[in-house]
Amino acid sequence: KHIHPYLLARVAELLKDAAQNTPVIVTTQNPELVRHVDLRSLLLVTRDQEGFSTIRQPAKSEEVQHFLHNEIGIADLFAQNLLGI
Repeated sequence: KHIHPYLLARVAELLKDAAQNTPVIVTTQNPELVRHVDLRSLLLVTRDQEGFSTIRQPAKSEEVQHFLHNEIGIADLFAQNLLGI
């Protein structure tokens, strides 16, 4: 059910290695896994009030960049639901 943070870091490395040869898509609600992902590779998928999916790229958000510049980590932004700003 839960994976130790150290093991998640290893899983993230294995996924990065696999992504060198083929596209890899991973879904998660785990901030620890998000911590190990390059922000440019991260897509945030949410549903609007009508039930339609919306895809955002947090790397393109000025607000997210501002938070990161002020040393708030990507995992913290994800956990606090601030990536969809």
